[in-house]
Amino acid sequence: MSNSDREKWWSKDLAVMDIQFQDRIKAVLEATNRCSGNERMQHYWANVLRELEHTFNKVRNTKRKISIDWDVDDVQTVRSDLTIDQSMCVLERVNKLYDPTIGVNWDTIRVTAYELYGTPRTLRLDKAMESDIK
Repeated sequence: MSNSDREKWWSKDLAVMDIQFQDRIKAVLEATNRCSGNERMQHYWANVLRELEHTFNKVRNTKRKISIDWDVDDVQTVRSDLTIDQSMCVLERVNKLYDPTIGVNWDTIRVTAYELYGTPRTLRLDKAMESDIK
């Protein structure tokens, strides 16, 4: 089978899969609505929906790429003293200065936050208290 034949087959298969996926989503949403008073069942169906979307996106990845997302919560895990806007600035800076040989990790986020906003306030207070004690 040539690449063009494989791509035609794959795109037809994806079209069918899109329809089936939409039908499953509708069924899950209807099931969620039926159990509107039961929080536990709603949580269960929300997880089913998340799993369906994950599986669909995994199979549907026609670009043959992956991406890993970092968000402001990740920045605030490293630097809880930053606001949401400051955390977004850190992410934008990390993205702008992205180096594929290093990638994005906790250290790049921590160092970028330090470069933009200096030492975390809590660390400065701890050091000040230590100097007062001595």
